[in-house]
Amino acid sequence: VVDFEGGVLDKLPMTLPITASVETSSGEISDVVVNHLPEKLGWRVVFRLQPAGDKPADMRVQLKLREKHLSEEWSYVWYPNNIK
Repeated sequence: VVDFEGGVLDKLPMTLPITASVETSSGEISDVVVNHLPEKLGWRVVFRLQPAGDKPADMRVQLKLREKHLSEEWSYVWYPNNIK
């Protein structure tokens, strides 16, 4: 789950077709959902990562409207050894 807010995102109506660009260096991304957050200004991206064995996954997420980027890029490296 990644939340985005601020700047132009605070002014966008919830009816716009906002999508997310979600990429990973390994494994597979699925079940990508973008929702407007009604309790506060902003947008939430939810996705699922299916890891590729014991390889780390360098993930990147960015909000888009049609082909225009609306947000900064969120980046995170997920390490399988972090699962407890």
